[in-house]
Amino acid sequence: LLNRARNKGQSLKSATQGGYGLRGEGVVNELTNAILSVRVGNLKEAMATFAAVVAEKPVEHKSLDPFLAALAAKNAKSGRVRHARGCVLRAGGNEIEAIQLFVEAARLEPACAAACLEELEAMMASAHHPAKVRRAIAEVQLVKGDMDDAAQTLRAYIAENPENSREIIMLMRPFIDPA
Repeated sequence: LLNRARNKGQSLKSATQGGYGLRGEGVVNELTNAILSVRVGNLKEAMATFAAVVAEKPVEHKSLDPFLAALAAKNAKSGRVRHARGCVLRAGGNEIEAIQLFVEAARLEPACAAACLEELEAMMASAHHPAKVRRAIAEVQLVKGDMDDAAQTLRAYIAENPENSREIIMLMRPFIDPA
């Protein structure tokens, strides 16, 4: 089934390049492909597909959130599932939970920290809570190992929120000792 879905995806891609408008069917095929990938255990590919579908068609967040929430409960140590769910929640307008999920995803799976950082930086432009986004960016940068970028981000954060200096110390403590 997965091979059939992939072949159909290639056919739909060829048809759209030929001038046919089959985007709705393409989205359905991509979602089918992602669900089948989850079923065979290829979470990395499936979560990338879910994130891409929501980025292209944000209205799909309503149908994907319950599925990804159940999947996150079953895969407690998968950062990629949290990243995909963060993308879905961001598309749905739930900024606070999306921020938490991106930070969680980076902590659980450092390999997806770059994707989380990219999403958080994109959130910064239209954030309702820019201080929370900036703090999350710094934390993901620390997890990723970009100490210089994290220090610069934390300087900007502390300049805007001088009352949170203790929070910054607690955030940096686990990263300072090994360094």
